[in-house]
Amino acid sequence: MTLITAHRELYSTPLDILRKIYDMPSESIDYSGQPFQFGSIARYQSTLEDACLQAYGIINGYLTSLYGAPAGLFTTPPYATLPIPDPANNVSTSRLINVDVDTEATTTFWTVTFTSTTAFSVESFHYGAQGSGTTAADFISTNTHIVIDADYWSGTFATNDKFYFSVIRALPMIWTISTDLSTGIALQDIFTTGTSSELGKTLYSRAIDMLRKLVDPNSGISLTATADIPDAIPITYKITQFGTDDSEYLTENEIDY
Repeated sequence: MTLITAHRELYSTPLDILRKIYDMPSESIDYSGQPFQFGSIARYQSTLEDACLQAYGIINGYLTSLYGAPAGLFTTPPYATLPIPDPANNVSTSRLINVDVDTEATTTFWTVTFTSTTAFSVESFHYGAQGSGTTAADFISTNTHIVIDADYWSGTFATNDKFYFSVIRALPMIWTISTDLSTGIALQDIFTTGTSSELGKTLYSRAIDMLRKLVDPNSGISLTATADIPDAIPITYKITQFGTDDSEYLTENEIDY
């Protein structure tokens, strides 16, 4: 028996779910018990991972026939999301402003943890410890998937300050849909009732609506300019009481090719 050791390539990460929730108005989310602290992702890790996997399956179900999912929904090179500081960081204005990504990088999220005012360690959700560095020198992860240039640091830092970012290979629109979809699923799984659950339903519905538009030839929305979606001819169909077709079809001269 051969075991698969590589992690499954999804369209978004558990961190993207947490980012989405923190981007929402605070009065709209039930934070009782503070379940979504970045530093405590393990508390809901299985739920968030499962939500990302469910979103992956749903997206593929909608888009495989038109776009060749999953391969057709990835882009090269991959890219990093904007790094975000942990809310508990000592200085709220300190920033990691960018991360460079290697073409071989895969979808996962990363954590940078300061071990002093200038030194830090780096960990990947799927690849584990990835080395250490300082703000005075360029950092390259052990697997060479990311590079943090020394110029990308801004401000002062303290021990235990953390920064988080995702590396994404999905097309930006697919990443956005997957984030909405997985966040909606997770909110409904964790909060079975109340405002948070309703927000989950809203996000889920919004993502499904976008997927439907991507397969609807009348929507004008496509992932590529050459997607094999048939041209639509705007006609009104009419069926008589006897079941015959009485529609007013466009003539050859009226069709705008």
